[in-house]
Amino acid sequence: MNRQTASPFLAVVLAAGALLPCALHAQEGRGFLFSRPGATFNFRTGYDIPRANSDIFSYTSELLTLEKSSFAAPVISVDIGVRLSDRLELVGGVGYAKSVTPSEFRDWEDNRGQPIEQVTTHARLPFTVSARYYLRDRGRSLSRFAWVPSQLVPYVGAGAGGNVYKFEQDGDFVDIETLDVFNDLLVSDGTAPFVHVFSGIEYALGPRFVLTAEGRYSWSSSPMDRSFEGFENIDLSGFQILAGVGIRLSG
Repeated sequence: MNRQTASPFLAVVLAAGALLPCALHAQEGRGFLFSRPGATFNFRTGYDIPRANSDIFSYTSELLTLEKSSFAAPVISVDIGVRLSDRLELVGGVGYAKSVTPSEFRDWEDNRGQPIEQVTTHARLPFTVSARYYLRDRGRSLSRFAWVPSQLVPYVGAGAGGNVYKFEQDGDFVDIETLDVFNDLLVSDGTAPFVHVFSGIEYALGPRFVLTAEGRYSWSSSPMDRSFEGFENIDLSGFQILAGVGIRLSG
């Protein structure tokens, strides 16, 4: 993880870690909640692995010292799910992943024999509304005033939304026709439609907290801006693997 990515990533992790214990003292008994959970807040971190299956990635990987794996990056994600029924939640979420990778041309040097260098940035910020369905009951009510959680509960889900992206290359480049070296900043950004499916599991640490592990696959693409005229839509699809902690909020 580079320094530019690590600073905001660690700041969110530390802030969440400081705030989570505050929820323990509200409406909680020993081993049970006083009411059925009405919502769930989740904070997760993990890794984003873009599919990178469009020509801009192939072209960049062919000319520069980059691979498609260079665009993978740490990801942070938060969501809140509102209970619709015992097993179904409506979930609103947002995530963020950003890779910043230095490179140089594989086959050319400048007229002083120095590498022709540039930096490629690929950032994605998807925001979604999804349905999350639990494959077994998350707990049981012992009375009107006590709800006991199940320890291990799998779930599946799907949703849609938008994907704010930015693909940027900053540095020196070679004109393939004249072989002249020039400096430029090439940017394509925007918001693209986004759909995803996911599955995961919750492990109860107690009545309030759960550990979560989740895998997601998304589909998204967008036309590229004038800086990359002639290229097909950029592929923003990919896979994420995530783990984190959730807080059950009483209804």
